[in-house]
Amino acid sequence: MLNRAINKVNSLDEEVQERITLKQEDVLEGNWGKGYDLIIIGCNAFYELPSAELQERCIKKAYEALREGGLLFIDNNDYKGDWGRSDFLNERNIFQGECSDGTIGKYTLKQHSFDEKNNILHYSHKLYISKDNKKFTFEYKSRKHPVTAEEVKGWLDKYNFNILNFFGSRNGEEYNRKSSRAIFLAEKI
Repeated sequence: MLNRAINKVNSLDEEVQERITLKQEDVLEGNWGKGYDLIIIGCNAFYELPSAELQERCIKKAYEALREGGLLFIDNNDYKGDWGRSDFLNERNIFQGECSDGTIGKYTLKQHSFDEKNNILHYSHKLYISKDNKKFTFEYKSRKHPVTAEEVKGWLDKYNFNILNFFGSRNGEEYNRKSSRAIFLAEKI
């Protein structure tokens, strides 16, 4: 992602490039810096963190990094308590394709268990690669905490953010209980 961002920045006017700084840090332990106008936590980024505590820590770190009046944009699915009835109980193909050099790849997920009390999903990832009649399989297990809109709203309130907008889709529709997404634009006060 960083390389893609660098390529994108390099394609911009020089005056714009001078106003952009790209940093790679550990989101939980790294130094986010101070005085930012905008922080974006998008594309289900919270799903990469295995617990509510770590997701909340990102809200706290965002608060500390923003200037007063700075904006925080958060875009996630809104978990509705349906992982226990998930269609991931069987190995599910997420994507597959063939590269220009003939390498074939396939990526799958499979749910192993769901801790209803703590909303923690345990699952495995598999990456299948085939090239030149050689086949490789890479597997690893992970866990995630599917975050809810109510949790994010609670963290924003706890860290003294004013929610300016609350959307239920990327089309700008207002959030309602049936919304599949929870998109917040909040201001540090």
